[in-house]
Amino acid sequence: CKWGKGEKKRLIEIRKTTFLNGVITMKLASGFLYHIYNRGNNQQPIFLQERNYHFFIQKVAKAFSDQVDLLAFCLMPNHFHFLISTRDSFDQAKFAGNLRVLLSSYTR
Repeated sequence: CKWGKGEKKRLIEIRKTTFLNGVITMKLASGFLYHIYNRGNNQQPIFLQERNYHFFIQKVAKAFSDQVDLLAFCLMPNHFHFLISTRDSFDQAKFAGNLRVLLSSYTR
């Protein structure tokens, strides 16, 4: 993150309910921090083997690389958390599309 002197950043939590049919229903802006998380359906595991964690984080790195900085992440058997910082060149439509592809392609 590149924060100017005295500049305050907001931490905005994006809940699963802000996704509707794979679309982010909340306006995201460049230069902010966001907490994104998602759970498996009915709290079922989404990572069944150790290799699933590695595969998923590689897909995350590719999907997020040009839009956001991934500051922290936590992958748990039935859910995940990301702390991201949106870049100045952030494009919500592109990010939402990348996120949608990431989630749908991982579940295949």
